Amino acid sequence: MSEVKTKIIQATLDSIAELGASQLSLRDISTRASVALSQIHYHFQSKENLIAVAANTLIDQLVEELLAELEGIQEPLDRTIRTIEFIYQKQITKSPFVRIYFELAIMSFSNPLLKDHVKQIHQRVIDCMTGKEISLSLRHPELGIYMSIFLDGVAFQTFHETSPEKINFAYELFLETIKKHF
Repeated sequence: MSEVKTKIIQATLDSIAELGASQLSLRDISTRASVALSQIHYHFQSKENLIAVAANTLIDQLVEELLAELEGIQEPLDRTIRTIEFIYQKQITKSPFVRIYFELAIMSFSNPLLKDHVKQIHQRVIDCMTGKEISLSLRHPELGIYMSIFLDGVAFQTFHETSPEKINFAYELFLETIKKHF
């Protein structure tokens, strides 16, 4: 990836972290990245494409972190549980990816371009869990969807300030269900 694209993506992530995706301005990103506005348009064509690339960049970073966490863990159930724990921690600590993902989901209700991007991002997360990228060897591919639904719900509850005790109780029940159906 070119240095200009990297600067633009980083400026986008910084802007979203500070202002949120809904307040994202290409002019602000241009200033933060010290690039011409035309370069943003040239490399990304639209604000929606730029946000999607930024979100996918965060997914790439999360997958790298997760793979480092999974190094040396061979047993599929242990890999799955560690993956769930890793994502759970990201959800309850409101990681930048979670913020971007939920803001995009909300914005996608009124923006068809974003709707397609969010759908692709969501599918990529599920594919990471069910495919070869993380190698969970799930017996039932639907477990990836179930994991995604639960973990999205954790993030949603965290944003709405549900007590950590209630979230942790639900999390323990979820882990038991995963272990039973693995």
